[in-house]
Amino acid sequence: MPSVLNVDTLVAANGTDPVTLTKQSAAKAWINFDGTTTNIRDSFNVSSQTDVSSGRDQITFTNAMNNAGYSIGYIVGSTGAGSTTAATNRLAALLTTTVYDLNTVYVSGGTTGLGNYEQMLSNVHGDLA
Repeated sequence: MPSVLNVDTLVAANGTDPVTLTKQSAAKAWINFDGTTTNIRDSFNVSSQTDVSSGRDQITFTNAMNNAGYSIGYIVGSTGAGSTTAATNRLAALLTTTVYDLNTVYVSGGTTGLGNYEQMLSNVHGDLA
């Protein structure tokens, strides 16, 4: 039989800094992938990542969200130490309960466009269905 741990509050060993645990406080999905090769390094509650086009990725949940009112955190980067390219992120389509689409826009030397990066990290907070 699997073990079950039911906890409302975690407290540091010295009795300070309580942390209240709620279903809202944990990420409901996250992914770490290489956008240049579409290789998922690791993930939670993500069934797939699809390279829709250059700079546009679609993330599909394993378990659907309760509604499309969830929040996404998203950051990208290049592994090149001398990279001077700046990137910004935006949603490529409206959120749904089963997928979200991301665009990665770069600015380099006065040029802008959609592009893929080696480090692509995203997390989702909200309610599962």
